[in-house]
Amino acid sequence: MYGVLAATMACTIASDRIAGARPSQAARLTVADLVRSRLITLTRHGRTKLAETDVLREKAQKGFEAAFDRTDSESLREALRFLTSDGFSAAFDKALSRSR
Repeated sequence: MYGVLAATMACTIASDRIAGARPSQAARLTVADLVRSRLITLTRHGRTKLAETDVLREKAQKGFEAAFDRTDSESLREALRFLTSDGFSAAFDKALSRSR
């Protein structure tokens, strides 16, 4: 989850930096240029809230697995991994092009 959030933040920061740059500048920007100057830190209150969400997420996960059962839960995870993979994207695009 944190990796996705960090990647989303990095893309947002990059978009903001590119949008504010002249075209000749934007072409020369590297990933390091785009994210280097934007560091965030959590306050003590923010770290406390994050810890609270970790506890709640774990409780929700255990409840889900109790209701859905662990085997079915893992099957769902595998399906979701496939749905977010390049393999699914390619298969989906191929299926769409056949249906036209």
